[in-house]
Amino acid sequence: MLKKQIVIGSVLKPVDDIRHYHKLALSMTKTNKYGFNIIGFNSKNHSAHPDIIFIPLFHFKRISFGRLFAPLRFLLKLIKLKPEVIIVNTSELLPVSILYQIIFGTRVVYDIQENYQQNIKHLSPLPTFLKPLAAAWVRWIETICAPFVTHFMLAENSYTSLPFIGRRWTVLQNKALPLPAPIAKKANLNAPVFLVSGTLSLTYGIREAIEAFLKIHETIPGSQLHLCGKVPDKKSIQYVAETIRVHPSIMLTGGADGVPYETIQSAIAQADFGLVFYPDNPAINECFPTKVWEYMSYRLPMIIQEEKMWTNYCLEKKAAVIFKSGQASTGELSSLLNSTFYPATIDYNDIYWTTEEHKLTELVSTLMLGR
Repeated sequence: MLKKQIVIGSVLKPVDDIRHYHKLALSMTKTNKYGFNIIGFNSKNHSAHPDIIFIPLFHFKRISFGRLFAPLRFLLKLIKLKPEVIIVNTSELLPVSILYQIIFGTRVVYDIQENYQQNIKHLSPLPTFLKPLAAAWVRWIETICAPFVTHFMLAENSYTSLPFIGRRWTVLQNKALPLPAPIAKKANLNAPVFLVSGTLSLTYGIREAIEAFLKIHETIPGSQLHLCGKVPDKKSIQYVAETIRVHPSIMLTGGADGVPYETIQSAIAQADFGLVFYPDNPAINECFPTKVWEYMSYRLPMIIQEEKMWTNYCLEKKAAVIFKSGQASTGELSSLLNSTFYPATIDYNDIYWTTEEHKLTELVSTLMLGR
């Protein structure tokens, strides 16, 4: 029996994106009902799966002429694949997805992983004079397409306030993939390895994290910082390269092309502490960092900053301590790093993707029945 086909499409996410592949697609293949086609950015790292076809359709710079043709290429691929459900996370793929829906009667799901309007205003590398125009254009597309969208998937609770989604939404947070019973380990306090993983960019706090590490390194000369992930833009690449050149205690795994998710998992397992620092920015202030759940799943102690929306959650779980720039004396720092992390008395079940997986399965089942 032929399995019903689902297409997951993105212009800028790699085909083996953690959310698209490891969470959405792999979760749904467990039902043995669906086949997945993941259309996205070219990736050198993607693996194989009998029910998942990777289609690296796009390969261009974030701002480029080639990107103008991405929606047309996506539409042509949809016509060939004939999916029952289309899941897109890029606003520029919405109009062609809606067009396909009108002609062929499929279901369209908009997976909102970021507040794209805010991101363009506050995080985009676009010239300053273009940002308001691009932000308004994206919000206009989202608004005019919204009545045709079958359902909205939201990666953050804060996105429920978006003005165009109505009541057709399900929050699927980017929680951690389950692991075999993790055990809190004792950190090496003489030569601890600190980790920053994921997106290593200036807009996502790489400078703040490195500055915190350098303060720590002043009192623990044997400490090291491991940067593991993707450095997505020129300014961040220059900053990281210069920092590594000046400070031998900082090393990088990855770079412009990123790394396989398994490499990040290995880095988390080998680290002593995770550093979670972000700048004050309206585009990310209400976002819950995925790395927080990932570090918790490995019972990796975290050094974090104050007054973020996720700070209290980390403290309540006894997963982190707050580091202030003035806490650089040997006694204070030693006391901080020697704190008790991850006591057995605390329940950590809510940090895992399993809770979101059930919601996803029910949602897709409902969408299929609605055809």
